[in-house]
Amino acid sequence: MLLLIFYVNKQQHKLSAKMSQVAVGGSQKGLSQTKETLLKSYQKRLKDDIKSMVDNYVEIIKLGKVYCFDL
Repeated sequence: MLLLIFYVNKQQHKLSAKMSQVAVGGSQKGLSQTKETLLKSYQKRLKDDIKSMVDNYVEIIKLGKVYCFDL
């Protein structure tokens, strides 16, 4: 689970770096603001999706527990 979070954070950082490189263009100020807004939207969706995956993973682990009863 930690590996998944680390991987997603790494991918998010790469995407952010690429978007900032594109935004440096100067003459495309309006376009870069649009891309920055889009990036923020993607980051929020990614964060929400990861939270959902972690919640689902925890529930799967809870359901997989086996309880032994002595008879």
